[in-house]
Amino acid sequence: MRNPVVIGSSELTSDAQLIERCADAGAGAVVMKSFFQNRIGEAGGAEESSDFATYLEILRTAKRRSVVPVIASLSCQSVSAWTSLAAAAAAAGADALELNFSVPPSLTTGFSTEIEELYSIVTEAVCDAVDIPVAVKLGGPFTAMGRMAHDLELRGASALVFFNRFRTIDIDLRSVKVRRGPSHSSPDEILASLQWIALLYGDVDCDLCAATGVHSAEEAVKMLLAGAAAVQICSAVYNRGLEVIGEITRGIERWMAEHGCGTIGHFRGRLSQSSSDDPGFYERQQYV
Repeated sequence: MRNPVVIGSSELTSDAQLIERCADAGAGAVVMKSFFQNRIGEAGGAEESSDFATYLEILRTAKRRSVVPVIASLSCQSVSAWTSLAAAAAAAGADALELNFSVPPSLTTGFSTEIEELYSIVTEAVCDAVDIPVAVKLGGPFTAMGRMAHDLELRGASALVFFNRFRTIDIDLRSVKVRRGPSHSSPDEILASLQWIALLYGDVDCDLCAATGVHSAEEAVKMLLAGAAAVQICSAVYNRGLEVIGEITRGIERWMAEHGCGTIGHFRGRLSQSSSDDPGFYERQQYV
């Protein structure tokens, strides 16, 4: 990638023209809006779905027009669908795949180990089915996040994305009704991703990508110092337009010049746990 700023999967990347605009605005790569298996039914295959055929055509067109990597994003309900759709996206020219896992938080019919096994089985199956890099977008920290990260790496994942941002609810006290929580993230939401990237950098042999809460060069540089290879942005573009891409990349460059860093590799992971003289600081539990 020409820079570490990636446009995350969203309506911003839902067609070839929008993807081209993101690339022209300076993005380092673009993740397509996710394709969800439930749009084609439980048994539908890639070749049987007009919706997925349209998705593949958007991918092909974006690849012809775009000068940056185009990453297909999938969210499926069965292993066979994950592998068949992944293979079709790879054949259509995707530079990489992002696996967008979505497990309902209200799920009460299984144990946490079953969810972990789902991630592992699907990741391995998809990695075996394609010859392009596969990134796993994590829904949130697992109970044993370090062990899970190692397992996904062993299953073939080229990158881990921290973390997906699911919609939340809020309560309106005037109307006494439930409503949607904020649609867009805030810079305060980087902290969970920041900590886990700092903890895992140098400990797993795959790239780490930050998502959720990166709105400016400040958050981006923090993530890179922690060990991120890239940062995904969405809400910042919704709030301030495509110009924010250039603002962030120029801000990173200014910070690098001020600190004598010729390349991102000169400082990436400098403040990770593996580079620290006090590694215990990163895991110390505090109580107010």
